[in-house]
Amino acid sequence: MKSAFAIAGVALALTTGGALAAPVGLGSAPAVDNGIVQVHGIHTSCQHTPRSGWHRSPVPGLNRFCRPGRPSGIWWTWRSDGGRAGWYHRRERRWH
Repeated sequence: MKSAFAIAGVALALTTGGALAAPVGLGSAPAVDNGIVQVHGIHTSCQHTPRSGWHRSPVPGLNRFCRPGRPSGIWWTWRSDGGRAGWYHRRERRWH
């Protein structure tokens, strides 16, 4: 009889453990959209992040420097200004 209660107690503990492991307030986090959090992974297109700048990641853990496609026009130059890098229009003095 004692073993039946022990087995029932263990079974109850195992079933409630999964329910307690669920995230609380999933929809309240600003980075969460529909329950999916985007993490850094493999991407072959050139993307910009504040931490890594312009890069692509063909292999997990490897960031390769890249430049996005040049906008049309003759006044665009690649420019680095402090922590900012990108295409800059010299005549209109604006970033793309």
